Amino acid sequence: MEMKKLLESFNHAINGIIDAVRTQRNMKIHIVAAIGVLIACFFFDISKAEFLSLAITITMVISAELVNTAVEAAVDLNTNYYHPLAKVAKNTAAGAVLVTAINALLVGYIVFWDKFTKSFDPIFLKVGQGFGVKTQDINLFVHMHKKTVTVGYFNI
Repeated sequence: MEMKKLLESFNHAINGIIDAVRTQRNMKIHIVAAIGVLIACFFFDISKAEFLSLAITITMVISAELVNTAVEAAVDLNTNYYHPLAKVAKNTAAGAVLVTAINALLVGYIVFWDKFTKSFDPIFLKVGQGFGVKTQDINLFVHMHKKTVTVGYFNI
């Protein structure tokens, strides 16, 4: 009997995720972005620690969007008219999603930027030469954007 209840609770949780993906535009955007990041991990040399930070970040964004959806549904269920506290609840839940999404952009930048620019250095060189830009100028531009800044123990 307990196994049946456990399976039902997992089923309800999965149905909640599916419902959020079907009905929430921003959840669809987050899912597509997460899939894109996970696919990009196959093409770039991502360490285990970098992958773990990406996975945790993706989980945080998806979880925040699920909580936001639940808060909005609960507020809509209990409010038939405009109420300032309903606005506070909805805006605060949306703010939580925004904070996690900004964090996701920062983590993605830290993990992918050097790898991305290294992959496209030859392309920058060819395109620049095609427009008549000197090779030295292109190399200077690329090296200016590859400077690292030390923050605590991390190189950014």
